[in-house]
Amino acid sequence: MTMRTETAARLLSRIEQGALHGSYGDLYGSRYSAAIEDARYRELVQRHQQLFRTVDEVRLYSTPGRTELGGTIPIIITGTYWLQASTSIP
Repeated sequence: MTMRTETAARLLSRIEQGALHGSYGDLYGSRYSAAIEDARYRELVQRHQQLFRTVDEVRLYSTPGRTELGGTIPIIITGTYWLQASTSIP
């Protein structure tokens, strides 16, 4: 999924409009629920807003399965905090 940096409000609006639906199949195969994935990403952005109120720029990264994007140690690079969301597909 290629995502550009957006404000949290703009990203939440795009999630609500279904703008990420086209990427879900590539990431999660045929066994996913767009409503569940939308909720997961929406919750992630909202949690970012709660934790980092002064940082309004958001960029989402996702990988299928149990792949780790940044390792298991929190990474802090020039004030940028990386959050990882995970999902399980039954």
